[in-house]
Amino acid sequence: MVITRTSLHTTTATQPSPHMQQQTVAQATSVSPAIAGWHDRLTPYPGGSQSFYPKRKDLAFVQLRSTMMQPEGFTAALFAPDVVVDARGVVSMLGDDDWQGLVDVAKRAVTQTPQAGGFRNQWRIRHGSTCHPIDLLRVATASEGDNFKEVSVYGFDGGRGELEQPVGGIKVLPTELKEVFNLVGEARDGYEIGHEDLEVIQRVKAILRPAV
Repeated sequence: MVITRTSLHTTTATQPSPHMQQQTVAQATSVSPAIAGWHDRLTPYPGGSQSFYPKRKDLAFVQLRSTMMQPEGFTAALFAPDVVVDARGVVSMLGDDDWQGLVDVAKRAVTQTPQAGGFRNQWRIRHGSTCHPIDLLRVATASEGDNFKEVSVYGFDGGRGELEQPVGGIKVLPTELKEVFNLVGEARDGYEIGHEDLEVIQRVKAILRPAV
């Protein structure tokens, strides 16, 4: 079942066939250009960010970022039916197509890619240095948002994709993962460390505990 604005229930996914994988890539190609730039199309949340109190049952997905300076950093969270909290802690409203498009690419990232194994299903991009960011995507997979599918990428920079070690014969980061981390990463536009609304962000993180 496709995640919709009124229901976040999904069925258990199975490993896609090569044909299905080809279809997924085709879908990604058509969806990404349509929703790229979504962060520039947001409208203010009625009552302002401080009036928003998130509910776990409404959570579609959350993306977190861990760096040396911010081990428990935050990128974005989407809530039904049309709300997004960005990296600054600003709460806004998404258009119908943007909201559903972001949910769809997030869902594909956790259902249409192989399991990388290790802690939090982590794919590791090859770099010539260490201590790169880790981006973690957690997608709600139950109607109450109590369960999540997750995938993370070490060293994602929007460009390079060669992996430190192949995953099931795959040597470069899958298209589905590049797509979702690039798109959701727009939520960091305008972000400056120390200038975020920590109260709003902590409200979001509080509904994820004890998993985060």
